[in-house]
Amino acid sequence: MNPKPVEQARTRELALALPALRRARQRAEEIAIATNTCLVQVKNGHVVQITPDELRASASKAPPTK
Repeated sequence: MNPKPVEQARTRELALALPALRRARQRAEEIAIATNTCLVQVKNGHVVQITPDELRASASKAPPTK
């Protein structure tokens, strides 16, 4: 496995994959809040649901993104 960070990838597409995934996560959170639905994710090998209230709380604590 390659130990270099994905941002240092040789191909432009791979180097831009991580920021694209972060934007997709942000948009999914916005939609979940707007529609009052949970997000499902895996944390430490367990499937967990993140409620819209938890998303709102974490959004208010997070620093603004560009």
